[in-house]
Amino acid sequence: MLFSDRVHSMWPSYVLDDRCRVRPGPQTPVVNFVTLKSLLLSRDLARNQELSWVSEKNLRFLDREDLTGQQVCFQSFPRTGNSFMRRIIELITGVYTGSDMNINLTLHIQFGNVLGEETLSHENLCWITKTHWPINSPLGTSPFKT
Repeated sequence: MLFSDRVHSMWPSYVLDDRCRVRPGPQTPVVNFVTLKSLLLSRDLARNQELSWVSEKNLRFLDREDLTGQQVCFQSFPRTGNSFMRRIIELITGVYTGSDMNINLTLHIQFGNVLGEETLSHENLCWITKTHWPINSPLGTSPFKT
């Protein structure tokens, strides 16, 4: 099976870009950051129903609305559980986290349903981006501002 076939079978509404990064397609559900933030910060328990879509099999990217000033950097040392922590954050928020690592090193991580590999917060698809900065990857990392 080709990589693209496998991605399409696992996430039918998503597409691959020219670097094999998973991206939302035209039919892929996305979520607005402002709306999500207001839900997550709300103390009104009646609003919990608005988050009923959040589940392990229904994570989403953001809708590409400008996130200037809202980007978060999740900095960690390699092999200390950062992918596990990213997964916990994703399951709580319902939104994929990003990573500045070169996709050529982390392509396999996507099959663990961590679709934000080589996705940076300034692309407005995720607001939390993992980095190992100042440690440099052998294939490089993408710079981003938070």
